[in-house]
Amino acid sequence: MIGQILVPATAANALIFVLLSTLLIAKKVGRSRRERASQERRSRLRSLVSGDASTWEAISREALGGADAMTDLLAVLLEVEPRTAARASPGRDRLAALLDDELAAKEPSRRGRAALVLGCLAPDGAPHALEPMLRDPDYDVRHAAIRALVLTEHEHAAWALIRGLRDALVPAERVLEHLGPWAAQAFSEALHIGELRPIRAIIAEGLGFCNDVHAGPAIAGVLSRGDEEERIRACRAIGRTGDARLGVYLTKALHDHAWAVRAQAAASLARLGDAPPEAIDQLAHLLGDEAWWVRANAAEALLAAGPLGIAALQTAAHSNDRFARERSREALEIHDVRTRKAA
Repeated sequence: MIGQILVPATAANALIFVLLSTLLIAKKVGRSRRERASQERRSRLRSLVSGDASTWEAISREALGGADAMTDLLAVLLEVEPRTAARASPGRDRLAALLDDELAAKEPSRRGRAALVLGCLAPDGAPHALEPMLRDPDYDVRHAAIRALVLTEHEHAAWALIRGLRDALVPAERVLEHLGPWAAQAFSEALHIGELRPIRAIIAEGLGFCNDVHAGPAIAGVLSRGDEEERIRACRAIGRTGDARLGVYLTKALHDHAWAVRAQAAASLARLGDAPPEAIDQLAHLLGDEAWWVRANAAEALLAAGPLGIAALQTAAHSNDRFARERSREALEIHDVRTRKAA
């Protein structure tokens, strides 16, 4: 009886195994075909992107042929170096206009892809078309819109992002990390607009990401007049500029009454790597600060300052202040380890 039951069961299991194997093979074959089709399409698109108006007609027909085609076009546009080659190509504006329907598509994935393609093409009207997408109900589409605005590298896109920050539509960290010189003018002007006062701290920090050599005075103004959060972000912004000449502003901030500002000023001096001589004494004094983060960052700044900083640490290693003595000795041990590794 048991044998009569097992035989059909075994046969059924074998049949299921065969069916699953067949489905798996069919799936792999289908995927391989799609991958080959995608590679061929990307190859065609690469040869067309830098062409004339007629090639962009072909690109338009190809890209609007489905989701896979739009994905392939996006991949190709992101590859173009410099991307301005695609932006300057004749016929680009026609494809940008054809994206309107895609931007309003029901499927979030289509809207997001279309936004990114538009950002790569960067026609003059792109920021205006993309800004409403910062309010899209879909989280991923909103973030695609941020990235697309950044891709345009347009001043109007910078203002769109500033308004998005003002209305709390976009997370600050997702915007700040993508800023560049193209946004410097807008962010500098935004510091002086009254209605943007609630986000002035974020705007000040954003200037540090813009890599603008003229941003120093604007950031310094926030550092001298702002509230605690604004002063912290202004210190952070100066550190991100990489401009050692701005270290003079951080030196003043080392005397701030708020420990968090002192800590960030020291951390930014460490990042600049070349503390002004007048900052050395104050950093040495901060080795005995009541706040641990201030002591730690002051030691790092002295290490980064070179021979003058090392000498200050060596002197502090024999201080009567226990905090200063312990922190300076720890820093000197770190310096010795780094030196041996570099040798």
